[in-house]
Parts: sequence; C-alpha cells; structure tokens
Amino acid sequence: MSETPPVKYISYPRGDYFARTYGSADRLEALGEGYFGMTRVAGINFVISLLLLPFIASWASVLVVIGIVGAIFLLTQPYARKLGQGLDWPQNKADKVALAMGINGCLVFGLIGYFILEHIARKELVRYGIRAAWSGVSKPEFKRAIKARREADNEAPPQFDFPVPDLHS
Repeated sequence: MSETPPVKYISYPRGDYFARTYGSADRLEALGEGYFGMTRVAGINFVISLLLLPFIASWASVLVVIGIVGAIFLLTQPYARKLGQGLDWPQNKADKVALAMGINGCLVFGLIGYFILEHIARKELVRYGIRAAWSGVSKPEFKRAIKARREADNEAPPQFDFPVPDLHS
C-alpha cells in the first residue's frame, strides 16, 4: 500500500478580497446615486400622496391617480436607471421598475416599493464592503468607499499562486 501524499493547501483569496475586487467604481457610484435618489423620491411621493389624499375620494380620483402615477414615474425613472446601471440590469427593466413605482405610488404612499428597492440596493452595497445599518447607508461612508474603490481600480491585481497537483504519479 502506498503512503498518503502530503497535504497541500491552495491559496485562495481571503478577507476583504471579494469586496475589493467586486464590480467597479462607476457601478458603485451609479448604485449609490440611485439608492440616495430613491430615498428622496420616497419622501416626495409621501408628501404628494398626503396632499392629494382628499382629492382621491372625489369625482376626480381617476385623474388624480393618473397624475400621481405619471409624476412618480417621471421622478423615479432617472434613479431607477442609475440603480439598474449599478445592479447591471438592462435599461428596459429599470424603466419597468420606474413604471411599477409610479403605480405603487398610489398604494400605501408608495413606501412598500421603495423599501423593496432600497433593500435590493443595500444588499448590493454590502457586496462592495459598505456597512449598512438598519437606517441605511451613510453618505460619508459611501463616498469613502467610492474613493477607496477608485484607488483599488488603479492598483495592479494581486497574483495568486495556485499549485496544480500532479494526479498521474
């Protein structure tokens, strides 16, 4: 019977290697712009819905709903496209998200849809190594992450030595 060969360990990336090499600075910046922009639009949607709430019960409710859908769609579209760029979505998916947010704007002040989109964006931001608290991502930490990512993009990628075992001996 032959001896057991010695154990060889493969050097694989550890620590924050994934966070340092995931995505690009441009995608991260677009994702952050979409994330923070959606937060502003959520506030605007809440105020618009609150102000127009008395009119929804009147005879002009259809016009008010169409107006809310159109306004929220137009406000959400640039930020949905930024989110789509950061999440690597096709542009038509980002437009569909903006339309869904416009329709959602009439239901529960649109908050449920914004929570879902911000959760998706926050999960992606965590992949970049940005810490997210229950209240969201802070802008100063986000700006530091973009600066660090731009510096990391300019560095040469690390070289790993992956030994190949000889299986035929």
